Amino acid sequence: VSGLEGLAKPDPAIFELLFGRFGLHAGATLFVDDNAENVAAASVLGMSTVLFESSEALRRALGEMDLLPGGP
Repeated sequence: VSGLEGLAKPDPAIFELLFGRFGLHAGATLFVDDNAENVAAASVLGMSTVLFESSEALRRALGEMDLLPGGP
């Protein structure tokens, strides 16, 4: 996708493209990535973020955000 768009993370323009194309709002969007620089860029734009370190940690984070059945 980055090559087609001529944009790449962590450039804020790629996130802005995402918001516009899919009608998303930064404050209502969760971004998960294994690159801390990309996560930081998304956070600056107001997105909720999770730095992916393991599936267990991601599952825990999503539960704490009440995004999974059963909570944390």
